[in-house]
Amino acid sequence: MESVALYSFQATEKDELPFQKGDTLKILNMEDDQNWYKAELFGREGFVPKNYIKVKPHPWYAGRVSRQLAEERLLQRNHPGAFLIRDSESAPGEFSLSVSYGKDVQHFKVLRERNGKYFLWEEKFNSLNELVDFYRMTTIAKEQQIFLWDEDQSQQVPPWMGPWVPKPCRSPLEAQCPCRGTGTSLAGPQGGEEQERRAVLPGGRAPGAAQRGRAGQGRAGQGTHPRPSGQE
Repeated sequence: MESVALYSFQATEKDELPFQKGDTLKILNMEDDQNWYKAELFGREGFVPKNYIKVKPHPWYAGRVSRQLAEERLLQRNHPGAFLIRDSESAPGEFSLSVSYGKDVQHFKVLRERNGKYFLWEEKFNSLNELVDFYRMTTIAKEQQIFLWDEDQSQQVPPWMGPWVPKPCRSPLEAQCPCRGTGTSLAGPQGGEEQERRAVLPGGRAPGAAQRGRAGQGRAGQGTHPRPSGQE
């Protein structure tokens, strides 16, 4: 998820993330505290007051939804490519992408490099928004054509039609690349949430490690989030 800073914010604690008005932040966690979100900016992670930012709404972000409920929702939509992004059940702070293949639903772990970029296969993206936009026009599946497809697009013509031609494999594990039809998929659907590929967390700090005094009390005894000062 992305958000835009409405005001500038100066951090007063080590686990807070400073930013300037107009900055675009990646929201990593929205659910552990009612007043503070965990976010990332320029490769740094920290907590930001939610009243200083405006989250860009996306119907495809489902938040903390179980794997089973995600499957039920997508199968009800009844068209290949229906998808949602949800918080990972097995790895808090990370994301899973659930996609309808028509008769069933496949789940992908969204991976992250140490520099913060997201990816499923070879292509890397600065945000989940960019990843979603890319796979609207490029098949996400290697064995068939599956394009990410919003519910409000269901009456439109798919973005690309025609025979699928696999791209040359650029994987460092080329012998195992699924586009050669052998070996194990690098990013392919997994049988269970606990088997989905784990993203690389930048900075090495586990999600939620700095949540002292949050969740019902506010941060470090403050009680609530700070009020915007009007600084720009």
